[in-house]
Amino acid sequence: MTALQDTLDPRELGVPREIVHESARTLRNSAAALHTFLDSLPRQSVHGSPADQDQQFITTSHHRKRGPLRWIRSWGDLTNTLVFGNAFDHIRAIERVLEGGEPVSVWPCVSLSRVVTEGLARICHLYDPAASSEARLTRIAAASLDSCREQLTAAREFYPDRTLPQAEADWRKAQKKIEDAGMTIGLDGRERPNRVIHGDTTANLSVSLVDILRMQPAQIPAWYRISSGASHNTLWLVQQGSTMTPEGAVIMRADPDTITAATLAVLGAIENVTQTFGAYYGHQGTEAAVKNVQRRTTAVIRLSRKWRDQMKQDAQQRPHRDSDIQV
Repeated sequence: MTALQDTLDPRELGVPREIVHESARTLRNSAAALHTFLDSLPRQSVHGSPADQDQQFITTSHHRKRGPLRWIRSWGDLTNTLVFGNAFDHIRAIERVLEGGEPVSVWPCVSLSRVVTEGLARICHLYDPAASSEARLTRIAAASLDSCREQLTAAREFYPDRTLPQAEADWRKAQKKIEDAGMTIGLDGRERPNRVIHGDTTANLSVSLVDILRMQPAQIPAWYRISSGASHNTLWLVQQGSTMTPEGAVIMRADPDTITAATLAVLGAIENVTQTFGAYYGHQGTEAAVKNVQRRTTAVIRLSRKWRDQMKQDAQQRPHRDSDIQV
């Protein structure tokens, strides 16, 4: 800690203050812009929009299926609200880590960005405007059943005498709603539910985040892998975030590329949400909002390149203690 505080040039320890401060500012402004954008989405479905198509799909279905289909869609809308709230909380937490002063901790940045990326990617997958109404509602139904399955798993482990009855009741309710909507719950080889089938559409209860990210242009799977790797591999994180002081002491430092990757992952998730939900609800301001996120993303990348080039120049000009080190 003392060595870090006494360092006049933070680039010696790989902590460009500009990257830290600008990343925090970018996340703060981007989250505020997303909040404003979501509040501006049309309250009534725009004619011809995917949201309107879903409404028409429900109202033109058999009268016995309309109520269950509305329940499925309402579950999705409630889940969106919860996921957005969770994402905003985690983005704010990243800001606090970056604004907390030196040394900047790498692990919270990448770990928190992973939560943002996962949650927003999942709901964008559910409301994909390029999918059909049947596909969207089937995906939401599968997500609701998967949520109940996770609730059951947790209830069996923690205070089952108090939590299991409610978890089982929620499972039965979701199962009945899905079946009453005309969907079929598929089973695996061990007779466990693993998918929901509706017409020509099949949605798995468990989905691959990396596969979802590959289908979402604003996201890059590598960004998610960095966050996931940092969350699950402590050794990797220590290797990535440690360095030697001039006195030979080992300290943890904030790696600028890792902070940049965490920031870009969040910006990609925000862009994805803006594009997905703007198109889903038929919002006229979607294109401009997406371009704003893209401009912020480009600025972060340029700043990262600037400091990477500067650090290379500094390293070449500064004599090394070990003559075998190559830059």
